[in-house]
Amino acid sequence: MAKQAPASTASNGGASEKPAEMTPEQREQQRKACEQLQNFDLGKTMANATKSVVSEALNEVKQEKEAEAKNKAKDKIKGLFKKPHI
Repeated sequence: MAKQAPASTASNGGASEKPAEMTPEQREQQRKACEQLQNFDLGKTMANATKSVVSEALNEVKQEKEAEAKNKAKDKIKGLFKKPHI
């Protein structure tokens, strides 16, 4: 009968086996990960990300408008100093 018992646990696919004991380093790492998840604020993270994206978009628009205004000013100045056609 002793030989039949190991064969039956092998046929279960090892489902009844206990997981391996964790080392103290693994336990500490898992504890730190749990603390980080508990302290994680999704709302704040999303707000910061949204603020960052909007800020970058506004800066890009501002730079485009400044470049457009600069080009218009250059064109006006070039128009004033064109050689007269005789």
